[in-house]
Amino acid sequence: MVELIARKGAHIRYTTIQNWSSNVYNLVTKRAMAEEDATVDWVDGNLGSKVTMKYPSVYLVGPRAKAEIISAAFAGNGQHQDAGGKVIHAAPDTTSTIVSKSISKGDGRTTYRGLLKIHKGAENARSSVRCDALMLDEESRSDTYPSIEVDEERVTIEHEATVARSGTSSFSTS
Repeated sequence: MVELIARKGAHIRYTTIQNWSSNVYNLVTKRAMAEEDATVDWVDGNLGSKVTMKYPSVYLVGPRAKAEIISAAFAGNGQHQDAGGKVIHAAPDTTSTIVSKSISKGDGRTTYRGLLKIHKGAENARSSVRCDALMLDEESRSDTYPSIEVDEERVTIEHEATVARSGTSSFSTS
């Protein structure tokens, strides 16, 4: 468990690269709170382990708070990397970016799982979510489960996803 609190005007960058042995179940909780004018950056890399389930989250509770989550995962034979990010906008003029990159090989499986939530009153919130997945062969698998919930009218949201199998053309949605 990791919990971060960025007080007014603070900037926190938390970086983790995890390479567990193939018999580990890596089930992790990582969350942060950003107050007024604060920034929280998660940089999260995952490989190894039998199963990883990790979705760093940032709660933007102060005006002009910012969050950036960058998640990278590689799943080889017998592995499932289930990673992504969550951002909850609960204050006005907040900004967030979630970027997920994954590669799967053999019978490896990657999953992007994310949440973008904008509460009523979080006017002028801006967010961008991008998920890119590459499968290196016919056996590998990639799934995406993006969830976007918006309860405020005056917001800007972007979402883009790209899935490609090595040696073939890609499929993209926006």
